[in-house]
Amino acid sequence: MTLLAPQSDTDSDLLAGLAVELDAAQHEIARYHDYYAGRHPLLFATEKFREAFGGLFKTFADNWCELVADVPRQRLRVTGFRFGDEPGDADAWRMWQRNNLDLGSLLVHNEALITGRAYVIVWADGAGRPRITAESARQCIVLSDPATRLPMAALKRWEIPGGSLEARLFLPDRVLSYTAQAGSTVSGWRRTNTVDNPLGQVPVVEFQNKPTLLGGGRSELANVIPVQDAVNKMVTDLLVASEFNSFKMRYLLVDAKSEAFDRLIAELKTKAAALQRYLVVAGGQQVGAFPETTLEGFVSAITLLTQHVATQTQTPPHYFYLKGEFPSGESIQSAEAGLVAKVEDKQVVFGEAWERVMRLGFAVQGDPRAGAEDCETIWRDPRLRPEGVVVDAASKKFTMGVPLRQLLEDMGYSPQQQARILAEANPPLEATVG
Repeated sequence: MTLLAPQSDTDSDLLAGLAVELDAAQHEIARYHDYYAGRHPLLFATEKFREAFGGLFKTFADNWCELVADVPRQRLRVTGFRFGDEPGDADAWRMWQRNNLDLGSLLVHNEALITGRAYVIVWADGAGRPRITAESARQCIVLSDPATRLPMAALKRWEIPGGSLEARLFLPDRVLSYTAQAGSTVSGWRRTNTVDNPLGQVPVVEFQNKPTLLGGGRSELANVIPVQDAVNKMVTDLLVASEFNSFKMRYLLVDAKSEAFDRLIAELKTKAAALQRYLVVAGGQQVGAFPETTLEGFVSAITLLTQHVATQTQTPPHYFYLKGEFPSGESIQSAEAGLVAKVEDKQVVFGEAWERVMRLGFAVQGDPRAGAEDCETIWRDPRLRPEGVVVDAASKKFTMGVPLRQLLEDMGYSPQQQARILAEANPPLEATVG
């Protein structure tokens, strides 16, 4: 969550205000994480469902929320950074690898897609090198300047073993440490340390999913959850129908005044499951059965709701593997056009945040690239294309005079892979590539 105006300029008031906003966001964040993990409340489970299955399906969920978040995240892969016209900055990539950001970036993107926002903190380690850490929206919040959209203050708060709380208040010129007992929100915080911030800016970067001009991010699951609840409702109804209609319903017509009727009722009452299968009616002596009830209506309704999820989130239908033949390669390319465009938008938004992270990392080292305005995040191509198609296109571009390094980039090779290919070619091609 990004706040746009401070309520006070004192450190204690900033801490209190940010802590209150962080507390207010916890319920929504927990809800999104629960739905992503498949922990869905069965709000519409009927009494028949509970009678039939008891606690057997207590944690049941036909979970599409995880898929909706995972599909775009799987296409978001940072492969390098460049400054100006260089193919890739080796120092930036070493910084990336030293901080385990192949994994860290995956966690940041996942958190942002699920909750709408995630954070990265950049500081110096004991050796004076950049320490870059992925942070959760459960623990961090940022206050932004309404004029520049840059962070004015940021808070990270977490619980430590034993039940106590710790917090860091990040300001452009200093970082303040606090401690408190568990349960403390606005009051009860005690300052334990203050250090100077040599970076001159708040070293916390916010990653917003679906940002707006007024700030704040939006979860990928925001539109999915109501439809997900409806899907769960339809599936629980299907399970109840299958339980009571998986066998033909039989009926007995007997004389209600006979001893045979009394014996039959007594026997059926001792077999509860059997009693549910029979309709006993007085009058004559006849045995019959009602026809089975089809479940196709439930299946059609669930399929329709799943199609709504696919349409609203631009998740290609073949990920849900709905009814019909699995699409061909060309059909898949066409079906994924919306997803690719969606991921490319996220590359722009997240790329700006990663570029700020890199500039902060260089600022920790006192490197002039901290002020570089031409930093660019290099992403893996979000399109999934057959290798033969990629190579064929590269061959045609080569005949048109496109430089080899550009062709390697178009083929999906990272800057590091490009350098190895060019250096290990016989003869080496590095000097001949423009």
